[in-house]
Amino acid sequence: MTFNNSSSSMVFATLSPSNPLAKSAFSAVYVHNSAAHYQYRARVEPKQIFDKEVKQLRIQQRRQNFSDDLEDTVTEDSTEPDTETEDEQRSFGMIWKGHYSFNLNFRPHEPATGWRAGKGRNDMEMDFLLTTKLDAEIKGYHVMFNYDSKTAFLFLISRASNTIVSGTNVSRGEKYLLNRSPTTIRFGSHEWVFEYTKSAQTDEYYTRRAQYMQTYLKISDLDFSLTPTPTGIVRTIEDWTLGISLGKGAYGKVYSATNSKNRIVAIKIVERNQNSRVGVHKEIEILKELSKLAEAKDHEGRLLRLTEVIYQGGSEEYTSARFEDIALVLEPAVPRNFSELIAGANQNSR
Repeated sequence: MTFNNSSSSMVFATLSPSNPLAKSAFSAVYVHNSAAHYQYRARVEPKQIFDKEVKQLRIQQRRQNFSDDLEDTVTEDSTEPDTETEDEQRSFGMIWKGHYSFNLNFRPHEPATGWRAGKGRNDMEMDFLLTTKLDAEIKGYHVMFNYDSKTAFLFLISRASNTIVSGTNVSRGEKYLLNRSPTTIRFGSHEWVFEYTKSAQTDEYYTRRAQYMQTYLKISDLDFSLTPTPTGIVRTIEDWTLGISLGKGAYGKVYSATNSKNRIVAIKIVERNQNSRVGVHKEIEILKELSKLAEAKDHEGRLLRLTEVIYQGGSEEYTSARFEDIALVLEPAVPRNFSELIAGANQNSR
Protein backbone atom coordinates (compact mmCIF):
# COMPACT_ATOMS: atom_id res chain seq x y z
CA MET A 1 0.00 0.00 0.00
CA THR A 2 2.53 2.58 -1.21
CA PHE A 3 2.63 5.44 -3.68
CA ASN A 4 4.47 5.29 -6.96
CA ASN A 5 6.68 8.31 -7.69
CA SER A 6 4.50 9.63 -10.53
CA SER A 7 1.47 10.10 -8.27
CA SER A 8 3.04 11.51 -5.11
CA SER A 9 3.51 15.04 -6.53
CA MET A 10 -0.25 15.64 -6.41
CA VAL A 11 -0.58 14.62 -2.77
CA PHE A 12 -1.72 17.94 -1.32
CA ALA A 13 -2.75 16.89 2.19
CA THR A 14 -2.40 13.98 4.60
CA LEU A 15 -4.48 12.46 7.39
CA SER A 16 -2.28 10.64 9.90
CA PRO A 17 -3.24 8.59 12.99
CA SER A 18 -1.69 10.24 16.02
CA ASN A 19 -2.81 8.48 19.20
CA PRO A 20 -2.40 4.77 20.04
CA LEU A 21 -6.04 3.88 19.29
CA ALA A 22 -5.95 5.46 15.82
CA LYS A 23 -2.52 3.98 15.02
CA SER A 24 -3.67 0.51 16.03
CA ALA A 25 -6.86 0.88 13.99
CA PHE A 26 -4.99 2.11 10.89
CA SER A 27 -2.65 -0.88 11.11
CA ALA A 28 -5.60 -3.26 11.45
CA VAL A 29 -7.24 -1.72 8.37
CA TYR A 30 -4.05 -2.33 6.40
CA VAL A 31 -3.95 -5.97 7.47
CA HIS A 32 -7.62 -6.73 6.83
CA ASN A 33 -8.31 -4.69 3.66
CA SER A 34 -6.56 -5.35 0.38
CA ALA A 35 -8.86 -3.44 -1.99
CA ALA A 36 -6.89 -2.14 -4.95
CA HIS A 37 -7.88 1.51 -4.56
CA TYR A 38 -6.25 1.73 -1.11
CA GLN A 39 -2.80 1.58 -2.66
CA TYR A 40 -3.52 5.06 -4.05
CA ARG A 41 -4.98 6.51 -0.87
CA ALA A 42 -2.59 5.28 1.81
CA ARG A 43 1.12 5.18 2.35
CA VAL A 44 2.53 2.57 4.70
CA GLU A 45 6.12 2.00 5.75
CA PRO A 46 7.68 -1.16 4.23
CA LYS A 47 8.25 -2.78 7.63
CA GLN A 48 6.33 -2.90 10.86
CA ILE A 49 7.58 -0.74 13.71
CA PHE A 50 7.30 -1.10 17.48
CA ASP A 51 5.12 1.40 19.33
CA LYS A 52 5.23 1.18 23.13
CA GLU A 53 1.95 3.04 23.65
CA VAL A 54 0.13 0.79 21.18
CA LYS A 55 1.52 -2.25 23.01
CA GLN A 56 0.18 -0.95 26.32
CA LEU A 57 -3.21 -0.21 24.74
CA ARG A 58 -3.56 -3.64 23.14
CA ILE A 59 -2.51 -5.48 26.30
CA GLN A 60 -5.02 -3.44 28.29
CA GLN A 61 -7.74 -4.24 25.72
CA ARG A 62 -6.83 -7.95 25.82
CA ARG A 63 -6.98 -8.02 29.59
CA GLN A 64 -10.41 -6.43 29.46
CA ASN A 65 -11.63 -8.92 26.88
CA PHE A 66 -10.10 -11.79 28.86
CA SER A 67 -11.92 -10.63 31.99
CA ASP A 68 -15.23 -10.14 30.16
CA ASP A 69 -15.11 -13.54 28.46
CA LEU A 70 -13.58 -15.56 31.29
CA GLU A 71 -16.73 -17.42 32.34
CA ASP A 72 -17.93 -18.42 28.87
CA THR A 73 -15.05 -18.51 26.40
CA VAL A 74 -11.81 -19.50 28.14
CA THR A 75 -10.47 -22.78 26.74
CA GLU A 76 -7.51 -24.93 27.62
CA ASP A 77 -5.44 -22.97 25.09
CA SER A 78 -6.28 -19.57 26.58
CA THR A 79 -3.40 -17.67 28.12
CA GLU A 80 -3.86 -15.04 30.80
CA PRO A 81 -2.18 -11.82 29.50
CA ASP A 82 0.05 -11.35 32.56
CA THR A 83 1.71 -14.74 31.97
CA GLU A 84 2.96 -13.96 28.45
CA THR A 85 6.69 -13.66 27.75
CA GLU A 86 8.38 -10.33 26.99
CA ASP A 87 8.64 -11.23 23.29
CA GLU A 88 4.97 -12.13 23.17
CA GLN A 89 4.04 -8.82 24.80
CA ARG A 90 6.34 -6.92 22.43
CA SER A 91 4.45 -8.38 19.49
CA PHE A 92 1.39 -6.45 20.65
CA GLY A 93 3.25 -3.21 19.87
CA MET A 94 4.13 -4.04 16.27
CA ILE A 95 2.13 -1.91 13.80
CA TRP A 96 2.08 -0.82 10.19
CA LYS A 97 2.78 2.92 10.31
CA GLY A 98 1.41 5.26 7.67
CA HIS A 99 -1.17 7.85 6.66
CA TYR A 100 -3.92 8.57 4.18
CA SER A 101 -3.37 11.07 1.38
CA PHE A 102 -5.53 13.51 -0.56
CA ASN A 103 -4.27 13.06 -4.10
CA LEU A 104 -5.58 14.83 -7.21
CA ASN A 105 -4.28 12.03 -9.41
CA PHE A 106 -6.79 9.70 -7.72
CA ARG A 107 -10.04 11.54 -7.11
CA PRO A 108 -12.58 10.34 -4.52
CA HIS A 109 -15.28 7.84 -5.46
CA GLU A 110 -17.85 10.65 -5.62
CA PRO A 111 -16.01 13.94 -6.38
CA ALA A 112 -19.11 16.09 -5.92
CA THR A 113 -19.51 14.65 -2.42
CA GLY A 114 -15.81 14.57 -1.58
CA TRP A 115 -13.48 12.25 0.28
CA ARG A 116 -15.53 10.06 2.62
CA ALA A 117 -14.08 8.58 5.79
CA GLY A 118 -15.48 6.04 8.24
CA LYS A 119 -15.46 2.30 8.86
CA GLY A 120 -17.42 1.56 5.70
CA ARG A 121 -21.02 0.94 4.66
CA ASN A 122 -22.48 -1.69 2.38
CA ASP A 123 -24.16 0.94 0.20
CA MET A 124 -21.10 3.12 -0.43
CA GLU A 125 -17.32 3.04 -0.68
CA MET A 126 -15.16 4.91 1.81
CA ASP A 127 -12.10 6.74 0.51
CA PHE A 128 -10.42 6.49 3.93
CA LEU A 129 -11.14 3.58 6.27
CA LEU A 130 -10.60 4.80 9.82
CA THR A 131 -10.97 1.47 11.58
CA THR A 132 -12.30 -2.05 11.30
CA LYS A 133 -16.01 -2.78 11.67
CA LEU A 134 -15.57 -3.81 15.31
CA ASP A 135 -15.27 -0.22 16.59
CA ALA A 136 -18.55 1.32 17.75
CA GLU A 137 -17.16 4.89 18.03
CA ILE A 138 -16.64 5.26 14.29
CA LYS A 139 -19.71 5.49 12.07
CA GLY A 140 -19.93 3.71 8.75
CA TYR A 141 -19.91 7.14 7.03
CA HIS A 142 -18.40 9.38 9.68
CA VAL A 143 -17.09 12.49 7.94
CA MET A 144 -16.64 14.07 4.53
CA PHE A 145 -13.89 16.36 3.14
CA ASN A 146 -14.16 18.56 0.06
CA TYR A 147 -13.01 21.85 -1.45
CA ASP A 148 -14.63 25.06 -0.25
CA SER A 149 -15.90 27.28 -3.07
CA LYS A 150 -14.82 30.56 -1.40
CA THR A 151 -11.33 29.71 -0.14
CA ALA A 152 -10.31 26.47 -1.92
CA PHE A 153 -9.25 25.10 1.46
CA LEU A 154 -10.60 21.70 2.35
CA PHE A 155 -13.53 21.69 4.71
CA LEU A 156 -14.91 18.93 6.88
CA ILE A 157 -18.56 18.04 7.38
CA SER A 158 -19.30 15.73 10.28
CA ARG A 159 -21.93 13.04 9.97
CA ALA A 160 -21.62 12.04 13.63
CA SER A 161 -21.94 13.80 16.97
CA ASN A 162 -18.47 12.89 18.27
CA THR A 163 -16.20 14.76 15.83
CA ILE A 164 -13.89 17.35 17.40
CA VAL A 165 -11.58 19.65 15.40
CA SER A 166 -8.91 21.66 17.22
CA GLY A 167 -10.81 21.19 20.47
CA THR A 168 -14.13 22.37 18.99
CA ASN A 169 -17.07 19.98 18.76
CA VAL A 170 -18.43 19.84 15.20
CA SER A 171 -22.11 18.95 15.28
CA ARG A 172 -23.68 16.53 12.87
CA GLY A 173 -24.06 18.28 9.50
CA GLU A 174 -21.85 21.22 10.55
CA LYS A 175 -19.10 22.54 8.29
CA TYR A 176 -15.60 23.28 9.59
CA LEU A 177 -13.00 24.99 7.38
CA LEU A 178 -9.51 23.46 7.57
CA ASN A 179 -7.65 26.78 7.40
CA ARG A 180 -4.76 25.79 9.69
CA SER A 181 -2.03 23.24 9.22
CA PRO A 182 -1.54 20.97 11.07
CA THR A 183 -5.00 20.45 12.58
CA THR A 184 -5.98 17.82 15.15
CA ILE A 185 -9.20 15.90 14.44
CA ARG A 186 -10.84 13.43 16.81
CA PHE A 187 -13.38 10.83 15.73
CA GLY A 188 -14.62 9.63 19.09
CA SER A 189 -11.46 8.51 20.91
CA HIS A 190 -9.45 8.19 17.69
CA GLU A 191 -7.11 11.14 17.13
CA TRP A 192 -5.76 12.06 13.69
CA VAL A 193 -3.72 14.96 12.32
CA PHE A 194 -4.67 16.73 9.08
CA GLU A 195 -1.86 18.60 7.32
CA TYR A 196 -1.30 20.28 3.95
CA THR A 197 1.88 19.24 2.13
CA LYS A 198 4.52 21.42 0.46
CA SER A 199 3.13 20.36 -2.92
CA ALA A 200 -0.10 22.20 -2.02
CA GLN A 201 1.74 25.53 -2.24
CA THR A 202 2.97 25.10 -5.83
CA ASP A 203 1.65 26.62 -9.06
CA GLU A 204 1.20 23.11 -10.46
CA TYR A 205 -1.15 22.24 -7.62
CA TYR A 206 -3.13 25.48 -7.97
CA THR A 207 -3.62 24.77 -11.68
CA ARG A 208 -4.72 21.18 -11.09
CA ARG A 209 -6.98 22.25 -8.23
CA ALA A 210 -8.72 24.81 -10.47
CA GLN A 211 -9.29 22.14 -13.15
CA TYR A 212 -10.67 19.76 -10.53
CA MET A 213 -13.04 22.34 -9.03
CA GLN A 214 -14.32 23.42 -12.45
CA THR A 215 -14.84 19.86 -13.68
CA TYR A 216 -16.29 18.12 -10.65
CA LEU A 217 -17.66 20.87 -8.42
CA LYS A 218 -18.87 23.20 -11.21
CA ILE A 219 -17.18 26.22 -9.58
CA SER A 220 -16.37 28.98 -12.08
CA ASP A 221 -15.19 31.83 -9.80
CA LEU A 222 -11.65 30.69 -9.03
CA ASP A 223 -10.01 33.80 -7.56
CA PHE A 224 -8.38 32.46 -4.39
CA SER A 225 -5.62 35.08 -4.17
CA LEU A 226 -6.64 35.94 -0.59
CA THR A 227 -6.41 32.35 0.58
CA PRO A 228 -3.19 30.58 -0.43
CA THR A 229 -2.70 27.11 1.03
CA PRO A 230 -1.94 27.35 4.77
CA THR A 231 1.58 26.56 5.90
CA GLY A 232 2.80 25.29 9.24
CA ILE A 233 3.62 28.85 10.35
CA VAL A 234 0.44 30.79 11.03
CA ARG A 235 -0.59 33.71 13.19
CA THR A 236 -3.95 33.47 14.89
CA ILE A 237 -6.14 36.00 16.68
CA GLU A 238 -8.93 34.24 18.55
CA ASP A 239 -10.71 32.19 15.85
CA TRP A 240 -9.10 34.11 12.98
CA THR A 241 -6.15 32.75 11.02
CA LEU A 242 -4.11 35.40 9.22
CA GLY A 243 -3.20 34.88 5.59
CA ILE A 244 -1.36 37.14 3.12
CA SER A 245 -0.41 40.79 3.61
CA LEU A 246 -2.80 43.20 1.86
CA GLY A 247 -1.13 46.50 2.63
CA LYS A 248 0.21 48.84 5.27
CA GLY A 249 -1.48 51.76 6.96
CA ALA A 250 -0.34 54.56 9.26
CA TYR A 251 -0.41 52.43 12.42
CA GLY A 252 -0.16 48.85 11.23
CA LYS A 253 -0.47 46.17 8.55
CA VAL A 254 -3.51 44.61 6.89
CA TYR A 255 -3.87 40.85 6.32
CA SER A 256 -6.44 38.57 4.80
CA ALA A 257 -7.95 36.22 7.38
CA THR A 258 -10.37 33.30 7.62
CA ASN A 259 -12.15 31.48 10.42
CA SER A 260 -13.51 27.96 10.80
CA LYS A 261 -17.00 29.14 9.79
CA ASN A 262 -15.84 30.06 6.27
CA ARG A 263 -15.72 33.85 6.62
CA ILE A 264 -13.07 35.78 4.70
CA VAL A 265 -12.17 39.19 6.14
CA ALA A 266 -9.30 41.64 6.29
CA ILE A 267 -7.68 42.26 9.66
CA LYS A 268 -5.67 45.35 10.35
CA ILE A 269 -3.24 44.97 13.24
CA VAL A 270 -2.58 48.37 14.82
CA GLU A 271 -0.20 49.12 17.65
CA ARG A 272 -1.60 51.22 20.46
CA ASN A 273 0.87 52.95 22.75
CA GLN A 274 1.18 56.26 24.54
CA ASN A 275 2.01 58.11 21.32
CA SER A 276 -0.43 56.42 18.94
CA ARG A 277 -3.48 55.85 21.13
CA VAL A 278 -5.25 59.07 20.05
CA GLY A 279 -4.74 58.35 16.33
CA VAL A 280 -5.79 54.73 16.76
CA HIS A 281 -8.95 55.82 18.56
CA LYS A 282 -9.78 58.25 15.71
CA GLU A 283 -9.24 55.55 13.10
CA ILE A 284 -11.59 53.17 14.89
CA GLU A 285 -14.26 55.87 15.16
CA ILE A 286 -14.00 56.69 11.44
CA LEU A 287 -14.27 53.02 10.50
CA LYS A 288 -17.35 52.71 12.72
CA GLU A 289 -18.94 55.68 10.90
CA LEU A 290 -18.15 54.08 7.55
CA SER A 291 -19.79 50.90 8.81
CA LYS A 292 -22.96 52.77 9.73
CA LEU A 293 -23.06 54.26 6.24
CA ALA A 294 -22.56 50.83 4.70
CA GLU A 295 -25.40 49.36 6.73
CA ALA A 296 -27.73 52.18 5.68
CA LYS A 297 -26.82 52.56 2.01
CA ASP A 298 -25.03 49.46 0.77
CA HIS A 299 -27.34 46.54 0.08
CA GLU A 300 -24.80 44.47 -1.83
CA GLY A 301 -22.08 44.37 0.80
CA ARG A 302 -19.49 46.28 -1.23
CA LEU A 303 -18.68 49.09 1.21
CA LEU A 304 -16.10 48.76 3.95
CA ARG A 305 -17.41 47.61 7.32
CA LEU A 306 -15.74 47.30 10.70
CA THR A 307 -17.34 44.16 12.14
CA GLU A 308 -15.24 43.56 15.25
CA VAL A 309 -12.47 45.12 17.35
CA ILE A 310 -10.26 42.68 19.28
CA TYR A 311 -8.17 44.22 22.05
CA GLN A 312 -5.04 42.34 23.06
CA GLY A 313 -5.48 43.56 26.62
CA GLY A 314 -9.15 42.58 26.59
CA SER A 315 -10.46 46.11 27.18
CA GLU A 316 -11.21 49.17 25.07
CA GLU A 317 -9.83 51.39 27.83
CA TYR A 318 -6.16 52.30 27.64
CA THR A 319 -4.68 52.37 31.12
CA SER A 320 -1.02 51.58 30.57
CA ALA A 321 2.01 53.15 28.94
CA ARG A 322 2.87 49.77 27.43
CA PHE A 323 2.02 49.08 23.80
CA GLU A 324 -0.57 46.51 22.73
CA ASP A 325 -1.94 45.21 19.45
CA ILE A 326 -5.53 45.82 18.38
CA ALA A 327 -7.12 43.78 15.60
CA LEU A 328 -9.68 45.54 13.40
CA VAL A 329 -11.84 43.00 11.57
CA LEU A 330 -13.04 44.46 8.25
CA GLU A 331 -15.28 43.31 5.42
CA PRO A 332 -15.28 42.91 2.51
CA ALA A 333 -11.73 41.70 1.92
CA VAL A 334 -10.62 42.84 -1.54
CA PRO A 335 -7.20 41.80 -2.87
CA ARG A 336 -6.50 44.78 -5.12
CA ASN A 337 -7.93 47.86 -3.48
CA PHE A 338 -8.17 47.10 0.21
CA SER A 339 -4.95 48.95 1.03
CA GLU A 340 -6.36 52.03 -0.73
CA LEU A 341 -9.51 51.87 1.40
CA ILE A 342 -7.41 51.70 4.55
CA ALA A 343 -5.15 54.47 3.35
CA GLY A 344 -8.20 56.69 2.82
CA ALA A 345 -9.39 56.09 6.36
CA ASN A 346 -5.91 56.95 7.65
CA GLN A 347 -5.89 60.22 5.72
CA ASN A 348 -9.23 61.23 7.22
CA SER A 349 -8.00 60.52 10.75
CA ARG A 350 -5.14 63.02 10.54
